[in-house]
Amino acid sequence: VYKGTPLTLNTPVAIKVLPFSPDESMRKRFAREAQRAASLRHASIVGVLDYEYDTHLDTYYIISEFIDGIDLKRLMQRRGGPLRIDEVVRHIVQVGAALQFAHSQNIIHRDIKPSNILLEQRTGRVVLCDFGLARMIEGEVLDVTSSTGVKPGTPAYMSPEQCLGKDL
Repeated sequence: VYKGTPLTLNTPVAIKVLPFSPDESMRKRFAREAQRAASLRHASIVGVLDYEYDTHLDTYYIISEFIDGIDLKRLMQRRGGPLRIDEVVRHIVQVGAALQFAHSQNIIHRDIKPSNILLEQRTGRVVLCDFGLARMIEGEVLDVTSSTGVKPGTPAYMSPEQCLGKDL
């Protein structure tokens, strides 16, 4: 992810670039991530502005709101340990609100972890990012296994249902 300033805007943006030339399935997944994230307008969800294909670089990128801050994983590393309980409660409330909103829009994130939770430096706002593994909820449950038979997610942060391959 890079910080940039588009010529037509006078504000910084984040630019998430695929680090390789994607195959067709990866291009579709990247486009779905951008479209899903762009459909979610909430104070605690990073705002996606656009996604594009760069013919010169032969890759896709997502342009999103730039959050001037740090992710919770790096914050804990800098501090050398866990956050204070009052901070944890404040962050959980905001992430919970973001997830509740996403679920109300029939989208499930599937990769909640400290590195996908950003803390805005100036305001203390907590923002959920990286909807790359998000899926639409079909009916009342979501099949956790991808089309390739792999369980998506980060094992250390997966729910028991995800680890066991059960419906979410």
